Amino acid sequence: METLAILCLALSAFLLLSEIMIPSMGLLGLGALGALIASYVLGFGVSASFGWGLVWGTLVLAPVTVALGMKLFPRTPWGRRMIVDGTSFSAEDARAIDRTLAAHVGQVGTVVATLRPAGEVRLGDRRVSCLSRGEWIEAGVEVRVVGVVENTLCVERLDDGDGSRS
Repeated sequence: METLAILCLALSAFLLLSEIMIPSMGLLGLGALGALIASYVLGFGVSASFGWGLVWGTLVLAPVTVALGMKLFPRTPWGRRMIVDGTSFSAEDARAIDRTLAAHVGQVGTVVATLRPAGEVRLGDRRVSCLSRGEWIEAGVEVRVVGVVENTLCVERLDDGDGSRS
């Protein structure tokens, strides 16, 4: 009877570890709980002290086992295959950046849709969304691309020859 109680406790631990590795939607976890309860019932059937020994042994050894597993598992060959080391992406890669926009810096284009401050500019044969630097620029005015801000071209009005703004 004592051996059966200890086997049920070991089965419970095995099923709980299997629940972590195998997607069973909780069925293995329920089996682990059932085996744990059966272990306690069988243990208390032997004697109260044996039953309480199983309960206290589980309460003490479970956290110790989990802590050791978390520390040692990544060092095993199986753990190294399952766990990605290092960062999987950099902060730069985390943002969706259109690196082709930087090629437009310095180009001159014509406003197609009024910039209020957002609108559209024609650069060559391409029509792109852009922002002015806070000013309202009417359609038909020539602008220069001065930078890229969060995947949007930033433009400013071209100066006239006398230094005034058109």
